[in-house]
Amino acid sequence: MKQCPNCKSTYSGRRTFCANCGTSLTEAAPPPQPQPAPESPTIQIPPVQPPASAPVGDPFATGPVPPQVKAPAPAPAKKPAGPAAVLAVVLAACTVLAAGCAGFLGYQALQLKKNYEAEQRLRVSAQQEASAIQEELDRLQLDHDQMVSALENANVQLEDTRSQLEDVSGQLTSGSSRLDAAERELAGLIDLLDRGYGFASTNYCASKGVVVVRQQGSATISIYEDYAEENTYTFHVPNSGVSCQWNGPFTNGTATLTITGNTPGYYPVSFTNGVDSASFEVLVIVTE
Repeated sequence: MKQCPNCKSTYSGRRTFCANCGTSLTEAAPPPQPQPAPESPTIQIPPVQPPASAPVGDPFATGPVPPQVKAPAPAPAKKPAGPAAVLAVVLAACTVLAAGCAGFLGYQALQLKKNYEAEQRLRVSAQQEASAIQEELDRLQLDHDQMVSALENANVQLEDTRSQLEDVSGQLTSGSSRLDAAERELAGLIDLLDRGYGFASTNYCASKGVVVVRQQGSATISIYEDYAEENTYTFHVPNSGVSCQWNGPFTNGTATLTITGNTPGYYPVSFTNGVDSASFEVLVIVTE
């Protein structure tokens, strides 16, 4: 990773300008190293060979001519750069700078476009999420309103039920009072009926003059007789509203009778003996 010399932001690869602050990232060329001065050419002159002795008889003959050594041509002197060269350099630098600026501006525009598109996507996503949240809030508000309405209706029904319970409680209290009074009246009536039912004479009577049983229920009474001679004892039921059955023969002048209620109503059961034909009735009340 490389680092911008201005803003210290890091980047990778080769870049002309910093994407953060726009500083040129072109590295300056290292200063030219001093070149060693060219050495002067060394001209080597071969040793002069002494002329060979001419053969006898040829006074004009000479020895072999040595080869000629040419000195190197001097390097042409550098001419100073003219205005055209300076202008070309300036134009090249401007071209490079313009290309760098254009590249930087294009890169910045591309980055701005990418950022804008990313922001647009985020905005659309945020709007969708906000819409979903608003729909959920609306649903919750509707549920809340329905629950409030249901609670109000339940409170009204509860008040009505409380009023009804109070009325029923009052009725029960009143009914209980009336029932107590009715029971007292019934007890008095039974006592009154006992004095009129279940008795023919001291020799022939029943333990109860009035018997109250429930439907399909039963009760047992005693029948008393005090006759020395042989006698017969019979009972008569006016209809099938009740059923009666002796529980064995008379023992020591007493026998028991089971009375079963079949149909709700009032049923007088009559008893008669065979000696003096004395008779009496037992009133049977069958309730539901």
